[in-house]
Amino acid sequence: MFDGLRMNYALLLICACAAISCSDDDEPKKNNNPGISEVTLDGGPFTSLTAKSTTASPAMAVYSPDEDLTAITYSAMANGEEYYVVIAFPGNAKGQHAWNEDNCFVQVMTDVDNADEGITATFINLNNSVHTGNVKIDSYGEVGGVITGSFEGGCTYIDASDLDESCVNCLETGTMKGRFEAKRVQ
Repeated sequence: MFDGLRMNYALLLICACAAISCSDDDEPKKNNNPGISEVTLDGGPFTSLTAKSTTASPAMAVYSPDEDLTAITYSAMANGEEYYVVIAFPGNAKGQHAWNEDNCFVQVMTDVDNADEGITATFINLNNSVHTGNVKIDSYGEVGGVITGSFEGGCTYIDASDLDESCVNCLETGTMKGRFEAKRVQ
């Protein structure tokens, strides 16, 4: 009888130790160093183009308590071109938020040497509504920590090089998605 009881307690102790030592990634990265962030653009002038940041130039995040809004920015490279990503979402905690006109969106712009040649992927639809999309926050670190998450949704590609009176190909729809690991600076 005692042998069976000892076996049950030993099993219970092993399970408790395993549960305590396992991490469910609820906490930000322990080393407080963000990794690579990326964005994938598909549609308009892009066919599954993935641009990635570097650890030398990581994503940065700022929280504004007055607006209860977090903004993340990073630049990413693909095929010698630079892409700037801007992400905004409400609050300062884990969770998922649907894109809206007020405080949750993603925009991606190409490196613009000449303002007439840039391409923007925007969350605004052709009919001035908002594309379906979301920003998901997996972890939200304190100042100096790391915010990790992802985004995905439809977008409108605006090709400024084709903005003339006919605007035949200047507005096209597609998708954008990405993931980020941002250093929280405020």
